[in-house]
Amino acid sequence: MRLVQLIYCSRVVTGVHGTAITSIVDVSRINNARDGVTGALCFNANFFLQCLEGERGAVNEAYHRILRDPRHEGALLLRYAEVPKRQFGDWSMGYLSSQAMTPELLLQYGSNIRFDPEQLGAEAALDFLLDLKARAIRLREAA
Repeated sequence: MRLVQLIYCSRVVTGVHGTAITSIVDVSRINNARDGVTGALCFNANFFLQCLEGERGAVNEAYHRILRDPRHEGALLLRYAEVPKRQFGDWSMGYLSSQAMTPELLLQYGSNIRFDPEQLGAEAALDFLLDLKARAIRLREAA
């Protein structure tokens, strides 16, 4: 089995709020656990940034399901590559809170402190999610 990693971003449709995100994460965790897909989702009021990892067919099916979801639009594929191992293998769908998006982190990956994943390249998108994962873990451990 060859593993692939897919990272995309999309724009949040007006009117989508926190309860919809909870639903997205909950349903994704169930579907992904069933299909052997792992990954992470990052969200703010304007954008989604998500990574999916797993067997090629399962990741493709998950992504096509996501594309049909009316809660977002303008999906932009940032990365699609075979990978030797999963980066988010311990999460069927980890939710990376926007609280972990500090101004310092945002400035590392952009020209200002506004979260805009459409400006990220493939490697920067992955590095951003990994940095955000590390920060989220530290925040949980400190709580």
